[in-house]
Amino acid sequence: MEGLEALPGKVNYFLGNDPSQWRTNVTTYAKVKYHEVYPGIDVVYYGNQEGRLEHDFIVAPGVDPSVIQFHLRDHAGAELPLTADAEGNLLIQVADATLQLGKPFVYQEIGGVRREIAGTYVLPNTDHAARKTPHAPRATPCSSPDAQC
Repeated sequence: MEGLEALPGKVNYFLGNDPSQWRTNVTTYAKVKYHEVYPGIDVVYYGNQEGRLEHDFIVAPGVDPSVIQFHLRDHAGAELPLTADAEGNLLIQVADATLQLGKPFVYQEIGGVRREIAGTYVLPNTDHAARKTPHAPRATPCSSPDAQC
């Protein structure tokens, strides 16, 4: 795990009465990167301008992005039903509410220029989702539920 884009200022955590457990002068970051969540694929989490948590998958050249798959479960461990709407957004049924993950925005950056690649969610059944992205052997695709890669 790696913090990206250090933010100004520091924070302190004074929890409990034991000073050895306190943390002072802690750096905070705009983004957090997890390396190798799948072989050759990193994920970066960050907050967008609307205060929503976003994530980007960074796929190394030559790596097949179809390995990116996920199951969603509720607090009791039951699989959550997944569907897609006409715009390509992933819809997640949670109790009486429907949550939405935006249609994946996928691109390759070649020579400093972003080229969009068609990408969508694939639902082989109602409790499993994957992102469908063409295999890109010579460049690094980035997959995001919005345009913030």
